Amino acid sequence: MGHNAKQILEDFDHYNGQFDRVAWIKTAAPGRMSAWEDAATEGSVQAQFLCGKVLQTGAAGEPDFRRALFYYEKAADQGLGAAMVNAGRLWAQG
Repeated sequence: MGHNAKQILEDFDHYNGQFDRVAWIKTAAPGRMSAWEDAATEGSVQAQFLCGKVLQTGAAGEPDFRRALFYYEKAADQGLGAAMVNAGRLWAQG
């Protein structure tokens, strides 16, 4: 995993430690989304989850539920429970 794996893990941990996770993701996404997407492409489960959350919430523009589901399913395939839950919620919403 290239794209600053340590920073991705710190971002993921920081996200999980927030009371208002959506507010944090909307603040962090503009400066980090590119790095998260690169790391997600390389297989980082944490980056895949963060990309899904950004796309689900519209933190980097309009929400894109199809792309969010894509990233959540990638992370879920690697066993990340939170990604499984979020993918399930998107499927339930239609």
